[in-house]
Amino acid sequence: MPAMPYIRTVLIILVICFFASNWTTCNSKNHQITLDDLELAESTPAQCSDSFMRQITLRQIVNRISVYETLDGNAVSIDSHQSQQYKEFLHLSKIASEEDLVRLTQHKNGNVKAYAFEALCDRNSSLCKKVFEQHLNDKTKIREFSGCIQLEKSINIFYFQLLSSKMNQKEIGFYKKELAKNFTPEEWKFIKQMSFSTDY
Repeated sequence: MPAMPYIRTVLIILVICFFASNWTTCNSKNHQITLDDLELAESTPAQCSDSFMRQITLRQIVNRISVYETLDGNAVSIDSHQSQQYKEFLHLSKIASEEDLVRLTQHKNGNVKAYAFEALCDRNSSLCKKVFEQHLNDKTKIREFSGCIQLEKSINIFYFQLLSSKMNQKEIGFYKKELAKNFTPEEWKFIKQMSFSTDY
C-alpha cells in the first residue's frame, strides 16, 4: 500500500475517534448534571463549566440540608446563634436560580421544600402564590426550630405562614378554609393555636 493513502486513512480514523470520545464525555457530563432530585435547567455550551460546578455545589447544599432533623431559623438555642443548617439556607438562597427554587419545592425532603419556598418569598417572587396553591394539600412534616422552641408542622401550613403577610383578609380567610380540609377538627384547632397569632 502506498504511504500517503495509508497515512491519510490513519489520520481519518484518529479524527473520528477524537470526536467520538469528546461526544461521549460531553453526554456523560450532561447525564451527571441531570440530577434526580433537582432536575436543574440545562446549561448552554458557553456556560458549561460554571453551570456544572454551580449545580454540583447546589446538590451538595441540598443534600446537607436534607439530613438535618430541624428547619432552623436565623437564631436558635439559648445563645441565639446562627446554626450551620441556617448557613446552608443562606448559601442555597445565594446560588439557586428562581427556577431551581421552584423545582426544589417538589423535593421529597421537607427541609428542602421549606427553605426553597422561603428563599422564593425573600425574593418576592411572582411565583410564590402559584407554588403555595400547588401545596395546599401537602402535609410533609418539618420540625421548625426558632429560638429555643421546636414545633412540628406541615409544609402547607409553613408556606401559608410565609405568604400570609402578602395576602388580604379575604384571601387569608379563603386559604385557611382550604387548609382546614386537610385536618381533623381537633388537629385544626391545635394548628390555629400554635401557628396563627390572629384568628381570621
